[in-house]
Amino acid sequence: MLFEGSACSDVDWKFLWKLKIPPKLNIFFWLVFQGKILSNEQRARRQLSLDASCGSCHWPVESILHILRDCVKARKVWNALLNSSQSAGFFTMDFQPWLKIITAAVNEWFKASNVSSIKCAKVEAWFAWEPPPAGVFKLNVDGSRKVASGHIGAGGVLRDVSGDWCSGFAINLGKGQILEAELWGLFFGLRMAVEKGFNNLIVEMDSVVAIQLVQQHDSLTLHPLASLVSSCWQLMHKLENCSLHNIFREKNSVADQLAALSYNLDLGICIFDEALSWVGASLVDDLLGVSRPRLICVG
Repeated sequence: MLFEGSACSDVDWKFLWKLKIPPKLNIFFWLVFQGKILSNEQRARRQLSLDASCGSCHWPVESILHILRDCVKARKVWNALLNSSQSAGFFTMDFQPWLKIITAAVNEWFKASNVSSIKCAKVEAWFAWEPPPAGVFKLNVDGSRKVASGHIGAGGVLRDVSGDWCSGFAINLGKGQILEAELWGLFFGLRMAVEKGFNNLIVEMDSVVAIQLVQQHDSLTLHPLASLVSSCWQLMHKLENCSLHNIFREKNSVADQLAALSYNLDLGICIFDEALSWVGASLVDDLLGVSRPRLICVG
C-alpha cells in the first residue's frame, strides 16, 4: 500500500487486532492508519515544535509517509530488504551494531506468531449473564461500528443483584473506529454510574484491547486515546469500589443491543431510566440465566 499508493479508507482495519504479532505492532499499524504517529509535521501542527522538517535528511516536512517510505534512511532499508543482491552487504556493513536488537525483535515476533500456529480443538460452550453480589451493581457496556459507513455508537446498562434495570444509555458518536466506540461506551457508562451514586460497581465489556489500555493508562502519554483512557480511569476511582472485567459477547447482549440502537439516534447521548420494551426479551433471558453458545479453544 505504501509503494502502490493504494487507498486505506475502504479497508476494514479490524483485522489488525486479530493478527498474532507483538501488541506494539498492532497498535503501531493502527496509529499509522489513523494518521496519528507523532511526526515532526504533527508536532508542529500541535505547536509542540517550530520545525516540521526531517531530522535525518532535512526534508522540509516530516510526514508519516516520509518516515515510512520517502526518507533517505527509509529508502535505504527498503532497497536492502527488497533487493536480495544487496541484503547481505546491507546487514553486515550497516546493521552489524543492531544485530542484537534485530535478534530480540525476531524472537519476540516468533513467540507471538508461534501462539497462532498451535492448533486448538474447539468445543461449544454456553455462557449466561450473571447478576452481581448483594450490595453491588453491574454495568455492562459495548461499542459498535458500521463497516460500510464508519458510524460508531455505544450503549450500556446498569442492573442490580436481582437483574432489574437501574439505568441505561445509548450514544451516537458519529464516525470513528471501534476502539473509540468501546472506550466512549466505558466512559459514559462510568459517568452515568457516578452521577447516579452507584459506588459499588462491577464493569463488564467484551473489548480486551480497551481493558488493556485502561490498565496501562499511565504509560500511554503519546497514544491518541490517552486522554479518554485517563478519563475512564479517573471515573473508576471516583467510585468506592469498582472493578473492570472482560467477558464474551454472549454475556453482553443487552449492552450490544443498546449500542446498535445508537445508529437510530441523533448525535449525543440518551439516558433511559426505564427498560426499553424491545430489549425486554434479552433482559428476561438474563434474569432467567439463559445461556448462549460459543465455540472456544480447549487444551
